[in-house]
Amino acid sequence: MNISSLVVAPEPGQSGAVMERLAKIDGLEVTHLLDDGRIIVVIERESTSEEAKAMRSIIETGGVATASLAYHYFEEETLER
Repeated sequence: MNISSLVVAPEPGQSGAVMERLAKIDGLEVTHLLDDGRIIVVIERESTSEEAKAMRSIIETGGVATASLAYHYFEEETLER
């Protein structure tokens, strides 16, 4: 399991539109809108490659100026025998 948090900086005046677009990305949760217009999102994916795809989707979202990784957690699942 991979869980990451990103700080997304929208282009000026685009916070609301970007939040709506991001909310449509499966497995991504928009958690906060900061006073300065930046948006905090959380991604949960099964693999790092799927997580990278989600990050790419965020960066390519219309109205996004930058997206910065703020936190990453990785845990390999273990099988009980």
